Amino acid sequence: MSDTLVIRLGGPHPEWVVVDAAGARVAGPGILGEPGAAAPPPTGRSLALVPARQVLRTRVDVPVKGPAKVLQALPFALEDQLADEVDVLQFAAGARADDGRVPVAVARRELLDAWLATLAAAGTGVGAVYSDADGLVEVPATATLLVEPDQLVFRAPGQDPVVASPE
Repeated sequence: MSDTLVIRLGGPHPEWVVVDAAGARVAGPGILGEPGAAAPPPTGRSLALVPARQVLRTRVDVPVKGPAKVLQALPFALEDQLADEVDVLQFAAGARADDGRVPVAVARRELLDAWLATLAAAGTGVGAVYSDADGLVEVPATATLLVEPDQLVFRAPGQDPVVASPE
């Protein structure tokens, strides 16, 4: 399996690291697109991690089948739970879980456009965009806490990550 370029957005400059299939660092870390900084080596895959505090992660019951129909139904299934109008949001759905619910990520479309513009300005693109909470892997029988100046991400065994402000 090939290596993956992981680009983390949200700080003053996009940061990068290359990891192997097991998640071990192969190259980096580095700053993406900074003059004089080392460029990441070519990889078979690339992805971006964006700030978890700017991505709503939830699960929802959607009675329709098929990826296209699920995506069409998500705004209607979630509109009562969202502060923004659904037409300014971007929805992404994961694979239906064993309990029948669909995992969903929701972000403001303007934020997604800004993240993609940042990557384009640095001369790179990615195959997928994830919340950085998705990078906090589940470890059996272990609670994990990521502490950063602007967010806390907590993951209990068997649970989805929870994001909070340090305040």
